[in-house]
Amino acid sequence: DWETADHVIDRVPLPAIINVCPLQGQIERKNGRWRDMEYINIAFIDKVERDADGTENAAVYNRMKEAGFAFINALNASGWFEHVPDTLPYSVIYEQLSSIVTGVLFTIELREVWHC
Repeated sequence: DWETADHVIDRVPLPAIINVCPLQGQIERKNGRWRDMEYINIAFIDKVERDADGTENAAVYNRMKEAGFAFINALNASGWFEHVPDTLPYSVIYEQLSSIVTGVLFTIELREVWHC
């Protein structure tokens, strides 16, 4: 959760990826088997100077968006999940935690691939 992440950010090397615990999801039953579909929030963050200006924050969150794109491409290539949609919502994180970080938060529905 965000509170736990906020307490450990200063103790981990940055940039970092934060997987915020799923708040919701779905399960689907097919042929007697269950498949989980979680809605995850995954943040890509890095340090910025306190009261960084818009240009400095934009540089960080754009760099973190690129890291997010690479991560999502790797998810799609893994074969463990259905293809992540080509359109995803995201929000920008501006110095909202006690640690002074900026980044981007993607909301992704991960659907496990049916394994027989």
